[in-house]
Amino acid sequence: MRQRLLSFGLVVALACGGAHAASATGPATLESVRGEADWILSAIASDGAIALTPEQDMVVPYDANLAAWGLARAAAVTRDARYGDAAWRWLEWFSARQQAFTGFVTNHVRDGDGWVATGDVDASDSVAATYLIAMRETFAATGDIVRLQRVLPAMRRSMNALAITRDATDGLYYALPGFEWKYTMDQAEVAEGLRAAAALAMLGARWGDAAEAAAAAADVHAAVEQLWVAPLGAYDWGKHRDGTRAQSAWWRWYPSSTAQAWMVAFGVSRGDRAAAMMAALVRNHPDWDRPEAIAFNDLGGERIGYWPLVGVALARTGNPQRGLEGAGRIRSAADAAARAYPFTPAAAAGLILVYADPAVVPLAA
Repeated sequence: MRQRLLSFGLVVALACGGAHAASATGPATLESVRGEADWILSAIASDGAIALTPEQDMVVPYDANLAAWGLARAAAVTRDARYGDAAWRWLEWFSARQQAFTGFVTNHVRDGDGWVATGDVDASDSVAATYLIAMRETFAATGDIVRLQRVLPAMRRSMNALAITRDATDGLYYALPGFEWKYTMDQAEVAEGLRAAAALAMLGARWGDAAEAAAAAADVHAAVEQLWVAPLGAYDWGKHRDGTRAQSAWWRWYPSSTAQAWMVAFGVSRGDRAAAMMAALVRNHPDWDRPEAIAFNDLGGERIGYWPLVGVALARTGNPQRGLEGAGRIRSAADAAARAYPFTPAAAAGLILVYADPAVVPLAA
């Protein structure tokens, strides 16, 4: 593959898609970022797999992709090379286990000193999309063009994984091939994942891939508009294969309200619409940052759990202080629970993304 000669500043700008640039941080932010990143390192096996817990007995690729994203941001703001290296090692681990054409990577469980694939995956579209985001962010943090070139074939396979789940009738993506639902949360991840693929392909001089990914990203941005319900000020949380749309209700936490946060956190919904959505979320769910609080879904009440990316969405809609406060509460709750599952590396990464968000940094300095 031909290596492109770009200035480092342009390389980072392309890789980040204009989303952010590394910022100087204050001591409070750096301490929090390092603490979460070091905890993620404790869940990484010797072969680079980012496991679901420090016990290192299971790998869930979606969770690990988000963890790598967080490690990349930690590397960017702390300049600690350990975090960037750990993110690259995960990207390489994932690449080595992708199915040749589909690009799928399923969950893995410990088998002696190695891993065995279970064949199970929660949502193949989300796995592929978050892998692409993690790849873009890891390169943006490290500028390591050699390691990027090694995993660019995995970028193409991840694009294949997304294409397999696309419904040509409306441009939305199923969670899995043959599944009945196209979730709004997934569309947000897919849109940003495709934007990441376009930037990465440009860096690798893969012009055909770049054009394909950019067009696909624009298509899903347009397609998801069909899910917007202006009177409710919210997106439907999904669409069934038969065309039925699942209407959101603000009093429901998952997947109604979380879908709105995902649309903001992943940059699909912006401006006044996004700000109004996050205001409605906080108004209806003031305890979003209290994992032990009870929230109501279609099937009844259950614990909220860990949702730090809501803090990212708040920071990106003009309320960084609330995002920072929420991250602090989530972190305290995790520590009080000895960071037991369901606190995972993805949750720790979400905290990093809040603490390292450019809108939060000045508040935490």
